[in-house]
Amino acid sequence: MLGRGLFLGAMCLLASSQVARAEEATLRDRLTFPQQGHLELKQVTIADLAGVDPKTVADVIQLREQLEAISFDRENILSWKFLKQLGWSVNEVTIPPSPPGVNIELVQGPAWSTIELDYTKDAYVKRKSYGTATLITASSPVTSVTVVHDNDKVSIQHFAAKWPGPTDTVPGEYFARHGRWLDQPFEIKQIGKHALYVTQGDQSETWRLLENDKSTILASIVVRRGKIDACSLHCYLEEPDPDSLFCVPRLNIQLVFRPDGCSAKMIFVDQADFKSPVQPAQFQVPVPADAVYACTLNSRRVLRTLPVSFDDLLQLTPEKVIDTINQLKTP
Repeated sequence: MLGRGLFLGAMCLLASSQVARAEEATLRDRLTFPQQGHLELKQVTIADLAGVDPKTVADVIQLREQLEAISFDRENILSWKFLKQLGWSVNEVTIPPSPPGVNIELVQGPAWSTIELDYTKDAYVKRKSYGTATLITASSPVTSVTVVHDNDKVSIQHFAAKWPGPTDTVPGEYFARHGRWLDQPFEIKQIGKHALYVTQGDQSETWRLLENDKSTILASIVVRRGKIDACSLHCYLEEPDPDSLFCVPRLNIQLVFRPDGCSAKMIFVDQADFKSPVQPAQFQVPVPADAVYACTLNSRRVLRTLPVSFDDLLQLTPEKVIDTINQLKTP
């Protein structure tokens, strides 16, 4: 009887703990995100950014305040003039002299790529263009696909699983709303006049500075072993969507700190439309004949040249594409 009593007591404690955990507030209760939308962005990755080295969470908050103090100017941002105002600079790459008869030209400084992104809660299509190349990544309940257009050449990677999904890809990559963090309970810690929402990871913690009662992240800071590991600054907020209270940051700067320096990804939002219904045509991924097609079937890598075009690869599984190719080859 004593053993049974101890067992029942332990089960009650476990059940109480689970109920308490279920009732804990999480960031998902605090942060919303529109379930569908169309985004037009500029994006760039900077491998080596000089002049930025925050030591504390308070330093990161100050960095954002310095950036917000600079008047919003689209051309000032896209031409990189704002970096000088912050005391930041891009370390230039030294190119050796061109060999005889060869002319190598380098445009110093990073160049922006252009992104159009459509998403719902079930699917997304991202089209990224730079120079003559276009990269399409897309996911649906049926499949996921990557298509590279470079001049007249097209290559395709086709996957059976829908990974990564829109729930993490869109809000996580562009607006610091990664699902793995949002479902964790938080505690509030004070730094000066700022209250920050802190979630714990296995070997790190993430501090988020939110704007009053709005569903808006102003800054997100990852601290690992007492040091700033990475951070993102969300600046120049637009008026929120009345239905979601979501404020769009026109500029998002994501910084990663390494022992030998700092790298950055910057995202500039030209347009964000969360009201207009996303049309089915916006999710179509057509591919031409003669494209190089790759997939994996039964743990075996398959490589083919498409004999025909497909109107929408995002609605086809790799098995269906290979079956179509094989049927066309059958006499």
